[in-house]
Amino acid sequence: SGQHDTSGMTRTIVLLLFVAASECLTHRNDTIWPIPAEVYVLSGPALPIDRHFLATSNSSSVVVADAVERYTKLISGTAGPIEENTQEDLALVTGVEVQVVRDDETLDWNTDYSYELLVNGANSVVIVAASPFGAVYGLETFSQLVVNGTLLYTNVSIRDYPKFQHRGLLIDSGRRIYPKSLVLQLLDALNYVKMNVLHLHISDHCRFSVESRMFPSLMEPWHDNYYSRDDIMEIVEYARLRGIRVVPEIDTPGHTHGLYPLSHQQGVVFCSDDLEQLYNDPAGQTLRTVKSLYYEMASLFPEKLFHIGADETAVKGNCTLENIGGFEREIIEFLVSLGKVPIGWEEVLFDTKAANSQTVVNDWTRYRAIDSVRKGYLTIESQGQHFYLNHANYGGAWLDIAPNFTDFELKLLLGGEMSMWTDNYCGCSDCPQNAPAKWMFERKYDAVFAQSVGGMIWPRGIAAAGSFWNFVPEISDTSPEFLHRYEAQNKRMTERGIFTCPVDCFCDELTVCGVPYSPD
Repeated sequence: SGQHDTSGMTRTIVLLLFVAASECLTHRNDTIWPIPAEVYVLSGPALPIDRHFLATSNSSSVVVADAVERYTKLISGTAGPIEENTQEDLALVTGVEVQVVRDDETLDWNTDYSYELLVNGANSVVIVAASPFGAVYGLETFSQLVVNGTLLYTNVSIRDYPKFQHRGLLIDSGRRIYPKSLVLQLLDALNYVKMNVLHLHISDHCRFSVESRMFPSLMEPWHDNYYSRDDIMEIVEYARLRGIRVVPEIDTPGHTHGLYPLSHQQGVVFCSDDLEQLYNDPAGQTLRTVKSLYYEMASLFPEKLFHIGADETAVKGNCTLENIGGFEREIIEFLVSLGKVPIGWEEVLFDTKAANSQTVVNDWTRYRAIDSVRKGYLTIESQGQHFYLNHANYGGAWLDIAPNFTDFELKLLLGGEMSMWTDNYCGCSDCPQNAPAKWMFERKYDAVFAQSVGGMIWPRGIAAAGSFWNFVPEISDTSPEFLHRYEAQNKRMTERGIFTCPVDCFCDELTVCGVPYSPD
């Protein structure tokens, strides 16, 4: 799924340069993260940043204009005062010129995020980007080379692009809703580590978390504990300006307790009295209503990918395996008719076999990406053992998600996702009674919930981001080369206002570095 076709000779040269670059990581003092695809030159003495530093561009893109403004403020804010009597002796970096090859703001899985960063002395700092979104990433990389008001090198030549086009974070607002301010902070954080998908798990045990005008009864039990349509439009646009696509997920036919208000006036039928799974009733009332809900949400989210869930269903009550699979097939075909690309968790392929050729398979527990790839399906790797960040003690997230894949298999692997489920903050009637942090479920604890979730996602998510952008097999996650960057990136994100866990201690839902979070 690499986006750049080059000749065999160029490929060989690039490979040699890349190997040389990875071997020299120990001798570099930069902290660029994720590790760039190709680093040709990092040399020469550091150069001070002018307090009036200005990023500029001849691009007409709104995305570029917004990024130029953000990064001008960020980079100029690091500059220190220069003594007047020494100013003439120092070459100050006064700005960066951003050149965009095409001002196309189309944001989808084919978007080209590649860029080059070229520095040849203080007066020649240039980013050349394939798209406006590549320009955003080029500015982020440049900002990471600015430390304590100085550009680390006089000469820089970097060419960078991701190995995978889908690099995501799932957040679960179907249990404990993420405050909008936290969602926006997480979008900033994703931008800082070059991730480009926010997977929004809208519905689950506790709620349907997005306003429905078609079915206002869905909102009645939750009062203000959902995102308004205006909230979603704000989140989608904030994400777009950072090159991030928002992928919605309405989890059906299982995990549907949050849809129970539709059983009253709309006649939606459940498999059994626990209201946890939808029944594909012979009259088709459940499907008609749920399709209408998908239709409404499909118009609200411009992203083509639409996740149907389809995980953890069970044969129970009226629901046979055939009934479950039939429901899923109907939803998949309906989304395709709307011009969407359906995604389902691994069960949609391996259990109900409802996946069609247009379905993207999201592997997470019993299967790995290679299993669905070898069946010919486009695939996203969400391997729970490594990328479920809600389990504080799970394995490391610096991982090759495509070990020994052939070129053909790589084309089918879209990328990876990390997930931050809120089971352990769950406080509604359908939640486990032993959820350790369920006291944070109430909205009055939004601030402490945001800190707790931030400490669960970061810095482990930093490692995942690196895996999805450019995994370097020669570097282990215990090596000085890795830890140098990992620690610096976490520090940088903390300084930029992101809630993180310090790298030298342990955080879980209830504690940070051994200190319990307090309700007060």
